[in-house]
Amino acid sequence: MASAIMSSLLATASSPPSLSSKTSYSPQNARRRPTTFHRQWKLCNLSIRSSGDNSTDESPLIKLDRRNMLIGGGLYGTTLGLIHDQKAVAKPIAPPNLSKCNSSSDGDVLYPCCPPYAFGVLKPEEIPDYQIPSFTTLRKRKPARDLSDGELSNLKSAISKMKSLGGTDPWSFVQQANIHCAFCNGAYNQVGFDKVPFECNNVPLQVHNSSIFLPWHRWYIYFYERILGKLMGDESFALPYWDYDHPDGMEFPKIYDETPLLDKTRAEHARAGNYVDLHYSFEYCNTPRPKDKVIEENLCYFRRIFNEGAKDRTLFIGKTPEAGQESAVAGSLEILHNVVHQWVGKCESPNFDMGNFITAARDPIFFGHHMNVDRLWEIYRTQFMSTTGFETDNPDWLDASFIFYDENNKVVKVQVKDALDITKLGYSFADLSVEWKNVLCPRQPKTKEAPVAEFGSTTRVLAEYPIRILAKRPKSSRRESDIEKTVEVVVVDGIEVVHTSSTRFDVYISTPDNSTDFGDFAGSFVTVAHGHEHGKTADSKAKKQSLKLGITNLVAELNAETAESLVVTLVPRTGVFLIDGVYIEQNNIK
Repeated sequence: MASAIMSSLLATASSPPSLSSKTSYSPQNARRRPTTFHRQWKLCNLSIRSSGDNSTDESPLIKLDRRNMLIGGGLYGTTLGLIHDQKAVAKPIAPPNLSKCNSSSDGDVLYPCCPPYAFGVLKPEEIPDYQIPSFTTLRKRKPARDLSDGELSNLKSAISKMKSLGGTDPWSFVQQANIHCAFCNGAYNQVGFDKVPFECNNVPLQVHNSSIFLPWHRWYIYFYERILGKLMGDESFALPYWDYDHPDGMEFPKIYDETPLLDKTRAEHARAGNYVDLHYSFEYCNTPRPKDKVIEENLCYFRRIFNEGAKDRTLFIGKTPEAGQESAVAGSLEILHNVVHQWVGKCESPNFDMGNFITAARDPIFFGHHMNVDRLWEIYRTQFMSTTGFETDNPDWLDASFIFYDENNKVVKVQVKDALDITKLGYSFADLSVEWKNVLCPRQPKTKEAPVAEFGSTTRVLAEYPIRILAKRPKSSRRESDIEKTVEVVVVDGIEVVHTSSTRFDVYISTPDNSTDFGDFAGSFVTVAHGHEHGKTADSKAKKQSLKLGITNLVAELNAETAESLVVTLVPRTGVFLIDGVYIEQNNIK
């Protein structure tokens, strides 16, 4: 039912900026077919025609040839009787089989982003563990705005050296970017869930939308930094971070306006003099909002997610997936990270480079951005996380493992548990202070009339107008001791979107007697355009997602502790959404 509604909506609604358009990815400006969202053939029985060698950046596209589509028969149709018995087993995410790497797809175009080791003979169990060096001094990561002339010169030289390497060199700029593309866009399936080529029951290896997001990206930028250091012959080489959580650091770093750090696919507003807007949606494309308002709302955003996530780590870093699950629930830090991707990426479709996970790492600002995400995680772990239980009692998270090319040009295996101590990894941050801990959050004026009512039992559409839900609280009148032991969470459940589109809606909380505004900002649901596993088209049924936002402190700020219900307002900003339910839950602190 929900998929039929989505198909109908997409056939009539104006599409948000996405890869689902006639515009093709340069450098070749290859023509591509327009994407339609309702197809009659079986999505996984596809025959693929390569447009050429995909080993370098010179031929980035492989097109799906509809003339070779096989419907219910032929080569791939015969595999349907060979489906592997894939029972879900509670165990950590494991490295994929390197010989089974597929191109990522946004529907009509395949992007060959398999790293050079993709077609090697190593099996997952044969990949050696990475041996972390013994560092005598720590690499100090500094804000991009504070780099000296000498440090900036070294950064430019390092990126230039990486860009000068051949297209198949695993250390080359393109191949390092391809690592992100491969693991963030379904090029690999999970081991044990990859037996039948193109089979729908296969489970993509996805490092977003869960607690895997933060440690995977920590390892990714660690090796990127170490490789650059090797190219420079400098063990102390450190990448800078874009400290957009500081009022003075929210301006787009001017060093990234200079070659070779410049990327011409950014939005026009992503340049020095403009400030990143964490409430950005495409309606503000190339028309930045007033600086003072942006800074005020950005600081509020940071305060909200850190304070609400202090008691419950899963709210901040996400829920841990088990092997056999494509994703779980994204944490609030990952969602904030998605906004920065949207703000930097080109507004027009396709949203390359930062605006799409397929090519995001081809923009050098990607690493300045993720250096700060890593820093924000460290701030949370050392200053806000109330307990450390999550880091010691969850083997599915601690033992999750990944593969990378290391600084010695070897394929190695790493685990989450080895990424928790940054001093062990040989680096530190110049500044771990916060500027937003006690800021006041402004309220959002109501811009469109929206009635308040219970959600109901049927799927609802969130598109042009806000939805205001009267959500009953599980308990109203709790003792102070109970409040200390629980967290209150608003849940938006069964969210369905088209994954090749960037989307956003915001969530506000108010009391039932408040009719003057939407209330206080609680958080957002934000996705960045990305491809999906090999052989699936853009209209394939999206995985339903959930959004969980902590509101414990927000309820106190509203003086609503005794309220029996709260009004949850969903404000659409970009995209069309199907939503199965909105409710409030109170969970015991683990």
